[in-house]
Amino acid sequence: MKVNTTNRDKNWSNRILQLKYRTDESQEREFVDLVYQAMNNCNLEMAKTLMKTFNDKNDYGVQEAVVNVLNSIETEIYYRALLEELPRLVDEAPEWAESIIAGEIDTNPDLLASIAQELSNDIRLRLIHLIKDTDIIEYVPNAKKIGLELEKGGVEPIIHSPVLINNKCESDS
Repeated sequence: MKVNTTNRDKNWSNRILQLKYRTDESQEREFVDLVYQAMNNCNLEMAKTLMKTFNDKNDYGVQEAVVNVLNSIETEIYYRALLEELPRLVDEAPEWAESIIAGEIDTNPDLLASIAQELSNDIRLRLIHLIKDTDIIEYVPNAKKIGLELEKGGVEPIIHSPVLINNKCESDS
């Protein structure tokens, strides 16, 4: 696993993020080429950058390159990047958020829940709400169990939980 971030990594991250909203075929090709540069060389910061590229714009399958690279890295790094980026994903790319989380709950629910427990209350709440407020709970067998485990692990139950206002947790009171 690569630990340090070099200028090359920063330049790579900046260029990937510049291409988040691609407008032509040459940008699509450049984006995919840059994404595949992270294959077998992806640290946590690079994974977070890749997660930032998801949006609700129709990408005609180009974003699948990002999914391929993320699925090739160490699972713990991928889950940490995914969960840290989850609040933005839910707001800006809700279909991607639902699809990715559903797949990961189905694949490795215990590790996903374990990493979520280490992160902020806001992230855990977003994950719980995503599980309970979408179809995930209906079609992913482990979803209900994970939602309950996350609530037991320190997140207030949904009925009494903080509410999300402008992407931040605010108290109900």
